[in-house]
Amino acid sequence: MDSGRRHPDRFAAALSRAVDDSGLTLDRIRERLRTKGLEVSLSTLSYWRRGRSRPERPASIRAVRELEAMLNVRPGGLVALLGPKRPRGRWAADRSGVISFDRLWNVDPDQLPEVVGDLGPPPPRRLSYLSVHDQQFVDRDGLARRVHSRIVVRAEVPGVDRLHVTAACEPTDREFPRFERVVSGWLGGVRTHEDSGLLNAQILFGRALRPGETAVVDYVMATAPTEPSTYFERRFARSAQNYVLQVVFDPGAAPSMCAEYRDDEEHPLERTRAPHIVCGDVPPGITGIRWSW
Repeated sequence: MDSGRRHPDRFAAALSRAVDDSGLTLDRIRERLRTKGLEVSLSTLSYWRRGRSRPERPASIRAVRELEAMLNVRPGGLVALLGPKRPRGRWAADRSGVISFDRLWNVDPDQLPEVVGDLGPPPPRRLSYLSVHDQQFVDRDGLARRVHSRIVVRAEVPGVDRLHVTAACEPTDREFPRFERVVSGWLGGVRTHEDSGLLNAQILFGRALRPGETAVVDYVMATAPTEPSTYFERRFARSAQNYVLQVVFDPGAAPSMCAEYRDDEEHPLERTRAPHIVCGDVPPGITGIRWSW
């Protein structure tokens, strides 16, 4: 991934400059934070540095204050650059209940044509999500190598014949995610964008739907992580009637903690081999499960 991308905000630029000046690797920074009782993944640190996400939860803000001391930044110098929280969840949706693609994926609007390529941004009001079921599999080394997704959608306008799918490449992944197989539907165009780390694809229904007709899309994506994974999330541009997420851990890889989160809200989950969440009337925004080892 290109580490020299244009930073979309002052916090990312200042953090990146401080890391470079310190001479510390992100892995070393993560280990130092861990000694302070703060678990921040390598991917999260990279996202903060590149502007793909920003620290907002209380634990994340505590980590930023530790970073200030660690990187010889004056106290409050990084936190002050965060400003107010970005609008999330219901508050980020427009009046029709939709979050735009660029806001949902933290993409510079000027880069949007480049990110989605000739696929074009997904039309947000053409389909309704009746059901989304994600099953993330984590192997004995703690690596999330495969996710099985089943999505049921309903056409709201005539002529809808495809579903737009977006996936993120983690900074520590060896390569972009790839479709291992499409069980229901047909894989159309696939485009990757190095700068944003996003993969965009279209899965074809086989025919155009009439308003009210439904389609089922079922696919498996393979990923290539190089370090233990710590979360899985689904980003909803519009509300979904039902969402089920299950993380299936190998018997030899038991996490020490699991929690569900929705935007900035987090709740602990029972620590089992296959923790799951079932959500009804899911609002636009981010919903997922995170864990630590």
